Amino acid sequence: MQKFIYLILVFLLSNVQAFATEIKGKVLNLGGSPVIKAEILHRSSGAKSITDAEGLFTLVVPDDTRIRLEINHPDYVEQEVILTERNLQRRIVITLVPYIIQREEVVVTAMRHPESSASVPAAETVVLH
Repeated sequence: MQKFIYLILVFLLSNVQAFATEIKGKVLNLGGSPVIKAEILHRSSGAKSITDAEGLFTLVVPDDTRIRLEINHPDYVEQEVILTERNLQRRIVITLVPYIIQREEVVVTAMRHPESSASVPAAETVVLH
């Protein structure tokens, strides 16, 4: 009897895996470099994955015709990707856009001799009652 229950349990667990989809992909920035530790989340199932040092991830989600993934990283704008069955047949490449794109250099200069605070211009606030 125990063997029978064990066989049924194994059969049921193997069928659960048959209704799942494995998604493999890579997360890059605009320069083509891998984004490390980006979180890929399938909100409806709660499945999530973190990219490795090469920007690669693997995620197992329930089988569906449309799969919606959210990609989060603190340095990049959050992105949402909707995948169809056709997209799942190849490796997915996701490109994230950084929050700040530096377009020019900033030069900071300072004086070598200290100035008194009285000679440095400062903002004043006047409060009228």
